[in-house]
Amino acid sequence: MAKLTNFFVSKRKRILLLFIDMFAICICFALSWAIIIGDRIDTAAMVYTAENAFVIAAMLALFKTYKNIWRYARMRDYVVVAAGVLCGAALCFCFNKFAGVPSLVQEIVNDGTDKAKLYYVFALFSCGACMFSLIIMRMLYRMIYDMRKSAPVQMSKREGRRTVIVGAGQACWLLLSEIQRTDCEYTVVGIVDDDNTKIGRNIDNIPIYGPIDKVGDIAEKLNAEVLIIAIPSANKETNRRIVGFCNETGCEIRI
Repeated sequence: MAKLTNFFVSKRKRILLLFIDMFAICICFALSWAIIIGDRIDTAAMVYTAENAFVIAAMLALFKTYKNIWRYARMRDYVVVAAGVLCGAALCFCFNKFAGVPSLVQEIVNDGTDKAKLYYVFALFSCGACMFSLIIMRMLYRMIYDMRKSAPVQMSKREGRRTVIVGAGQACWLLLSEIQRTDCEYTVVGIVDDDNTKIGRNIDNIPIYGPIDKVGDIAEKLNAEVLIIAIPSANKETNRRIVGFCNETGCEIRI
C-alpha cells in the first residue's frame, strides 16, 4: 500500500495532466457532436466519447508526452501531441467500424443517409478540436509559468554585466530566456551572428548585429564586458575563428 501511495504521489502531476486531457477530449467530442450532428447527446454518443478520451490519453502516454516538462516544450513536442490525438482517434474509429461490435460508428456510417457523411465531418472536426485544445493548454501553461517566473525578477533585477551573445540560434534563445527570467549577473545588450537574414532583427527585443568578425566594434559600441559564445553546432575550425575574434575584444569570454 505504501509503495502504491508513493507511486501516485511521485506521478501526481502526470496523472493530473492525463485526467485533464481526458476531460478536455470529452468536452471537445461533446461540443463537436452538438455542432456537427446536431442531435441530443445520447448514451451511445457518451460511450463513444469516453472511448475516445481513454484511447487518445493512452496513445499520448504511449508516446511519452506526460514525461515532458511542458515549460520547456518545443515545436516537436506539440507535433507528438497532435500525432497521439490523430492515432488514438483513428484507432478508436477503426475498431468501432470494423470490429463487428454494435456501436455508434456502425449505426451512423451504415445509416445510408446524409448523416453518414456528416459523421466523417464530425470525426475530423472533433479530432482537430482535440489537437487544438490539448496543444493550446500546454502553450498557455508555459506562457503563464514564464510570466509568473519572470515578472518578479524583472521588477527586482538590477543592471548586470553588459553581455553580448555570439550566435542567434536555438541555444541563444534558450540562454537568453534563462538570463531574463533569473536573477543572474548578466544583462544581455546585443546578439551577434553571421546570418544576413537575422542581422537587424530582434530576439526578445534584443537586437542582432553582425557579422561575427565585427564583434570587436559591436562590443565597443555596446560597452560590453562579457561575450558568451552560444553556437553548439559549430565545428572546431569555426569555433577557433569565433574565439579568435572574441579574444581581440578584451572582454571576458564564456562558452
